[in-house]
Amino acid sequence: MTRDHQPFRSLPARVRRALVVACVGAVGVVGLSATSVDAGARTSSTVIADSAAQAVDALERWEQTLNPVDYVRFVQHRDQAAAMTEADVELPDGALRDAWANVSIAKQHAVLNAVSQLGVPYRNLASKPGIGFDCSGLTVWAFAGAGIEIPRVSRDQINDSKTVERSDAEAGDLVYYPGHISIYLGAETMVHAPNSGNLVEVAPLPDKSLRFGDAEAARLADAAEHASLMDRALAVTE
Repeated sequence: MTRDHQPFRSLPARVRRALVVACVGAVGVVGLSATSVDAGARTSSTVIADSAAQAVDALERWEQTLNPVDYVRFVQHRDQAAAMTEADVELPDGALRDAWANVSIAKQHAVLNAVSQLGVPYRNLASKPGIGFDCSGLTVWAFAGAGIEIPRVSRDQINDSKTVERSDAEAGDLVYYPGHISIYLGAETMVHAPNSGNLVEVAPLPDKSLRFGDAEAARLADAAEHASLMDRALAVTE
């Protein structure tokens, strides 16, 4: 049986987000800020940023300890951040939660890193968490925190990634058009540092010709090629 979400979708974004926070809080996830941003189809909410930051903290603890409790906390905070983002940008219930949960841990890490910077000002040539980012500064920082090194310049970032068709794009892929790069979140949305005078935000994909790229796949391919070369070199010496 399918559920009809139309009554919920008809509520104002601020009301929907408050209901999401209340519901998530009821299952034991705490630590939310009281800040609220009603931005329609876009959001720079620091509430969402805080939840994403808590997800990153739990993920990094789990990677160090392998404690199942840390993993559960990671999933709770990740899903909470996704649910509040859905409410703010008027997406169907579960659209981002499913998109984020169904990609690699590295991509989830990069997505949550970027989302944790919602509300941070755009600053040209900057890549400083909590202080300022330009578009490629945000992406390079988000991926670095997930253990994926990418170039600093937006065009180099997309050129060094594995090309992905739009229909196959998944959360954590790069989205590029000339002069701008962002991180795809799924459900036709992205997180990016827009331009001077604006804040890091989640927004719909622009009505432009876009290129999508998988930075993680490119790094894995490079590593496999390096390993293959090393194997061949060792074979020659034996």
